[in-house]
Amino acid sequence: MKTKQVLLLFLLVIFQTPCAHAKIKNKTKQQDFRCKFFDLSRGKKNRKRRWRRKNRKKPRSSIIQFYSSMDNIGNYLPVLGIQKMLGCTPDTCCIHSRHYIDFNFINKHYKCAIIGGAGLLDKCFEPFWRQLLNKCKIPIIMWGIGVCLPDNNKKGVDKEIVSAVAQKCSLINVRDTLTAHYYNLKNASIAACPSIVYLQNFYEHKKQKRGILYSFHNQIVSAAEHRAILKVLRKEFPNLMVTDNIQTKSCGLDHIIKGCYCTSNLVITTRLHGAIIAYGLGIPYIIIARDEKLRSFHQRYNNGFMVESIEELQSVIKNQPPIDLQPIEYEPVLEFGRQAREWVEEQLKT
Repeated sequence: MKTKQVLLLFLLVIFQTPCAHAKIKNKTKQQDFRCKFFDLSRGKKNRKRRWRRKNRKKPRSSIIQFYSSMDNIGNYLPVLGIQKMLGCTPDTCCIHSRHYIDFNFINKHYKCAIIGGAGLLDKCFEPFWRQLLNKCKIPIIMWGIGVCLPDNNKKGVDKEIVSAVAQKCSLINVRDTLTAHYYNLKNASIAACPSIVYLQNFYEHKKQKRGILYSFHNQIVSAAEHRAILKVLRKEFPNLMVTDNIQTKSCGLDHIIKGCYCTSNLVITTRLHGAIIAYGLGIPYIIIARDEKLRSFHQRYNNGFMVESIEELQSVIKNQPPIDLQPIEYEPVLEFGRQAREWVEEQLKT
């Protein structure tokens, strides 16, 4: 009897039913809602191989834009804002050190390059800036970039490297006075992050009935402090919403902004782009400062409160002083956008 059962089981494994095959064929991949660009730097195992002729992506644009492709939405919003102001969609290339960049290919196929936006002057991006300085031969502009100086590591990309690249740039725009002063960029345009231009697309999604959002950054706030902040906030706001601003396949950039920020009437944040999104949507914020870029942002735009400790946070929440919202400073951003667009149009004529 056992022999027959074993034989039957063997036959079932070898000769699968049509229904089983149908299920395998009809299995579909999960829809990916993340924001993505046409990125030359995409690759998996051998990162140099994607630049070889048979694996290389064909350029779709004559403009290349350097950015960070990590799934933090703060890396994508400035690029989307820049695209909106340019009226076109450049090809992109991630500048993380684990990505190989073929500047020979870039010099041959592109007429100009945009560096930006977001925190591309973070120390981790220094290998890219060295490569750019030595290998990039096409005209360049910097747009909407900034330095990151967290309290636990106050260093950006080497100042001499950035100064040398700046001398090669036709136009320079940085997102804060902190960056301009840190790198002594005397002739740089200083304006809010280009993200705020793209955020105009979400005004119609802002809700009347809104709650409280906590936007946190787990790389500059320790796990213990994060738990302490959550404890304070959940005690005061039982229906608190929480986001780390990281998009996933099931929850992309648009979902985070519409579902979290547009349904909030106050944003409490340890992330710069938590404050930038709040500012761009006309929502007051409370910044818990753990990086000089957050302090610089608040000093300039002042659309809420800034605290340095959990005790200060508790005090602000308890007293709930009124927040006088300042007008959103679009014009400096749009003015540089006009200059950059004219510059790009000139490069494309050559």
